[in-house]
Order: sequence, then C-alpha cells, then structure tokens
Amino acid sequence: MSQLHNLKQYIIQEFVPEGHAADITDDMDLIQNGILDSLAVLKLVAFVEDNYDITLEPEEIDPENLKSIAAISAMISEKVAVN
Repeated sequence: MSQLHNLKQYIIQEFVPEGHAADITDDMDLIQNGILDSLAVLKLVAFVEDNYDITLEPEEIDPENLKSIAAISAMISEKVAVN
C-alpha cells in the first residue's frame, strides 16, 4: 500500500464522518474543511511518527505541513529521505 493511500485510509477511518469518504481528495485542505481539529492533529502526528518511524519537530507540526494528505505525504517523504 502506498504512503499516500495509507494516510488517506487512516484519515478517512479516524476523522471523516461515515458516508463522506468519497469527498476527500489528496489536496483538500483538511483543517479548513473541519476534518482535522487540534485533537485530530495530535492523533495524526502520533500515527505518522509510529508508522513511519520518524519524529516530527514542533516547528514541523505546522498547518502548512498538515493541511492536505498530499502535504503530509510530502513531509513524511522528506523526513524519511533525511533519516
């Protein structure tokens, strides 16, 4: 399973109300559209760190890095490449 697909499945399963999964696109702003709130961001960060064996620095937990599935995936790829 690709990283992008894995992230999307997690976000849909954890944060998207039933029946609205088809509305989620890779570039949708998850924060602006109310999919991610502050608690969801914490859960998402824990998921990313656990599943991709990376540690996100406080400055990386930024709305720009977490605003879409594509942005989160890009951040993960960048962190994995550095490690």
